[in-house]
Amino acid sequence: MKKLLEELAKIDGAFQAWSDFANAGEMGETDLDHLQGCVQRAIETKGWIWTVTKEDSQSPYAIDGTPYSVVIFNDQIDILIEDVYADSPAKAILACYLSAMRSQP
Repeated sequence: MKKLLEELAKIDGAFQAWSDFANAGEMGETDLDHLQGCVQRAIETKGWIWTVTKEDSQSPYAIDGTPYSVVIFNDQIDILIEDVYADSPAKAILACYLSAMRSQP
């Protein structure tokens, strides 16, 4: 998570405080929930649409037992980044947002 937050701070300076926070220690569940909300709002600010899906960890759709997947669409409903998987919705949406931002010209 620390590496993801460091990259986020580089890509989107509005998130610098999150990188600093992660360097201070372990993030709790409430912190992750708040981070997820911040990333969702950042995605929406760009006019993009996001979905978070949770599969049973034993499901064949759960890659390596990671049950959360995220897809981000642009305003034309074209998929920007598809199926980023993680073990929490916050990590999945953060990783997907970073991938979407990297893909932008």
